[in-house]
Amino acid sequence: MKLKMDLIVVWVFIFFVGVKSFAGPIGLIFQPINYIPTLLMLVLLMKSWLLGAFTKPAYLLSVLLIIVYYLIGLLNSSFIQATFGLYIFIPFLYCATYNNYIFKFLTSGKNSFFMFFFITCGIGVLYVSYFGAPWLGGAVNVGGVDKVLSRNWTVNGVLRNPGFVGASFDAATLLMICAFFLTYNYRKSKKYIPLVITLITALYLIYLTTTKTTIVTLAVVTLFMFIPRLIATAAVKFLFFVIIIFSYIYMVPEQKYNAYDPSNTLLIRMYYTWPKAAELLNDSISTIFGKGIGAAGTAAAYFSPKLYNPGDNVFVYLYIIGGVVSVILILILFFKFCFSRFHDSQFKKIYYLFSLCILTGGVTYNVFESAFYSLGFGLIVGGIFNKDICKLSLRNRTEDYSYK
Repeated sequence: MKLKMDLIVVWVFIFFVGVKSFAGPIGLIFQPINYIPTLLMLVLLMKSWLLGAFTKPAYLLSVLLIIVYYLIGLLNSSFIQATFGLYIFIPFLYCATYNNYIFKFLTSGKNSFFMFFFITCGIGVLYVSYFGAPWLGGAVNVGGVDKVLSRNWTVNGVLRNPGFVGASFDAATLLMICAFFLTYNYRKSKKYIPLVITLITALYLIYLTTTKTTIVTLAVVTLFMFIPRLIATAAVKFLFFVIIIFSYIYMVPEQKYNAYDPSNTLLIRMYYTWPKAAELLNDSISTIFGKGIGAAGTAAAYFSPKLYNPGDNVFVYLYIIGGVVSVILILILFFKFCFSRFHDSQFKKIYYLFSLCILTGGVTYNVFESAFYSLGFGLIVGGIFNKDICKLSLRNRTEDYSYK
């Protein structure tokens, strides 16, 4: 029996989420399992790109852009660093490429997928809170590099609880995304008691991870579910604009401050991390074109630690890689985000609310190196350029025919 492509794509997506949701325990048993779903994603990506590059100009342009920035990364670093940097982008590229199949699965109205990972992630957070875990701070050597199974961080003596996941912010992100789809479905079916229970439970569990951004995001997104669609989507577009301006202003090296609260992680990013990231582009060529794939984040931490900068912001991270070109691409994304006409009004609202979940995370995380943010950002980018979902229209009306 021949399997349908949409089923294969969705099952690989589920496999990836499942493995990353239990990355800590899996790492203790057999760490290479963590890489299998990403490699399966790569196989399906190659299939889509090889077929699409000859028939769809957008595919060809995307592939050429990735190749060019991989080559720039090779010139500025090393083969292994650029390749590892490319590996990090695979989940994002996978969801951007197959956004139609994955969005259909996520917006089907069924709760079993979200409920399973919400409950298991919550159990993991509670378990670690009460009993600790052997995977916290553990590391294994993969290819000569020590890979941490699950980060063992504290803030003012309080554990940043990762549960079964690889990091506290990943656990918080998974809880937020699952809670978002559950509460949205409950809101749509007017099941308010399960909605309130889910929201309160999610906020408490996220509180245990000490991830403040995610708590605020989930609360705001839930509030937006109860306001008119027109106001909610307009607010999300405005917040996207504010996030872009805020990120680029504080990325300017001259914005550095010598005195700020060292316990405030946002201020550290604003006044140190982001300006230092911009300083990595130290000549006119790199300012325009960037340093290429692998120049920022984990790839740099492993293979060129003296030049390491986490980015800690999706736009800053992309600026290190792509320079001014990345700014142009972000502006194109923003223009399409603001002036697209969706074919399905119901899908339009869930798309923009989901975008808010992901984009707010992009203020303090580079998203590509977060297992679940990377999936979400890929869906946002791929979805807004998907003609079956929406099309560019300066009038920005919504037509009520079914989402394909």
